[in-house]
Amino acid sequence: MSKILALSNGVELSFTDESTVENMVNVLNSFADVDNYANNLSNDTLKFATFDGQQLENVVFVELTARKDQYGNVMLKVTNRYKTELEILGETQAEQDDVINYLLMNSES
Repeated sequence: MSKILALSNGVELSFTDESTVENMVNVLNSFADVDNYANNLSNDTLKFATFDGQQLENVVFVELTARKDQYGNVMLKVTNRYKTELEILGETQAEQDDVINYLLMNSES
């Protein structure tokens, strides 16, 4: 059994049961298999994504690494982090500023 990361673009990626939101791991057959992960993982595709059936909120993609172990397996690791409160507040402030500017620009004088 595995945990599924369902991205907002409709792509589903598989990870081991031991994976967490911050550290997602999988064992792949070859480095060519890494491309599917690398081409689909981004901050945009993590928005509205689910991991193991749970909605992800305020998750930021950090890096994807792949290495070959002594047995020839390709070990894939995806590292994510949660946004800080300061980042969330900054985004909220920016959204509020956009709304205020829109209202000011479109109000009748």
